[in-house]
Amino acid sequence: MRRLLIIAAIAAAGGVHGEVYKCTTAQGKVIYQDHECAAASREKALQIEPFDKQKIAHAREKLASELQERQQLEAQRQEQQRRQRALQALEQQAASSRALVDETRLQTEAIEENTEAVQRDSNKIGNVYYYPLPRPPIHKPGSPSHPLPHPRPRPGAPHKQPRAR
Repeated sequence: MRRLLIIAAIAAAGGVHGEVYKCTTAQGKVIYQDHECAAASREKALQIEPFDKQKIAHAREKLASELQERQQLEAQRQEQQRRQRALQALEQQAASSRALVDETRLQTEAIEENTEAVQRDSNKIGNVYYYPLPRPPIHKPGSPSHPLPHPRPRPGAPHKQPRAR
């Protein structure tokens, strides 16, 4: 990146040329400027030569190609990250499916064991089938088929006197 900034600065400078003065102050500080130094400082003139236009064009082309290459690499990195996330999602889904299959297998085995135990027990009893008894008919109080005029109180419940009508 630093190299790209230097190339860009050189390219931006273009055809700058002229004299630059390197001045050293009394405190020893070095200053570069485009005009002559003050009388109290030492002066050294530096000659800057103009850049070759072909070199500038070549540097700009190189910069553009490096930027394009960097963008392609970034796009490849992002695509690789997207694929990685998709792969992780598929792995999680597969793990979840495996856990569900294992749970289903365990339940099936338990049902099979239960079935075998019931069959063993039924062989001991002798294949006797028991059916539920029918429920007795429900009679509403006060209906002609009801045996008592009033319902029987529950055992331990306080006895209520019938209301006068």
